[in-house]
Amino acid sequence: MKPCLFILVFLLSTLVRLSAQQLIEPEGVVDPETLEEDVLDFELHAGWDSLYVSEGRDNLDGDSLFTLEANGSYGLDFATVTAGAWYAEGSGGDYSELNVYAAAAREIAGWEFSLAYTRLDFLKDDEFDNELSIGVAGEIVSLETGVDFVYSTEAEGFFVEAYVTKPIELSDQFSLAPGLLVGLNSGYVVDESDGFNHIQPSVELAYTFSPDVSLTAYLAHTFALQNAEEDTSEDLFVGGVGLHWGF
Repeated sequence: MKPCLFILVFLLSTLVRLSAQQLIEPEGVVDPETLEEDVLDFELHAGWDSLYVSEGRDNLDGDSLFTLEANGSYGLDFATVTAGAWYAEGSGGDYSELNVYAAAAREIAGWEFSLAYTRLDFLKDDEFDNELSIGVAGEIVSLETGVDFVYSTEAEGFFVEAYVTKPIELSDQFSLAPGLLVGLNSGYVVDESDGFNHIQPSVELAYTFSPDVSLTAYLAHTFALQNAEEDTSEDLFVGGVGLHWGF
């Protein structure tokens, strides 16, 4: 069994097992008066990246990327549902991309499991893609960890990213988050060989103006894990800034 398929089967089996365990072993009776009312939350994000790096590749041949994102989420009894849009424009003026997505997430035994659909439109190339994803995230020994598994209908392939970060509170307003990400390709990047694709250490610095507004800056270096001479992945250094507003 390919590594990507093994990871997908593992995530799905774990989700089923934990859901069954919750049904069989309830934590106790909850007083309805103590339940919080469902809340509709909105988020806005604006950012700039020195390169458009994804799956270990520079997608714009050295051009930087400007991004805008807006989404809303609503908590239901069984899950939190989110819908939003992400727009990106290359600094060279000849690239634009719009992603529209919907997702559902549920916390089970301290782990968050998510399912999502994303429609990707490459506006100036008149091309599109559809992506289905499953993810799991949680905390292990004060480390934030997670795995995201993405399937592309156009490429008919998978890509997996596993990551770990360590949030560090420097003060009431400043925080630091060093992290490490590993990517694995299985037909998602069609001009790459299958297997481990890249590894990316990073560090992010965040400044919180208020509970709803924050500014972030990050630096990351992508190291290509090439498996064949024809691979197009390369070592890349990238940085960026972002402004986040939640309300």
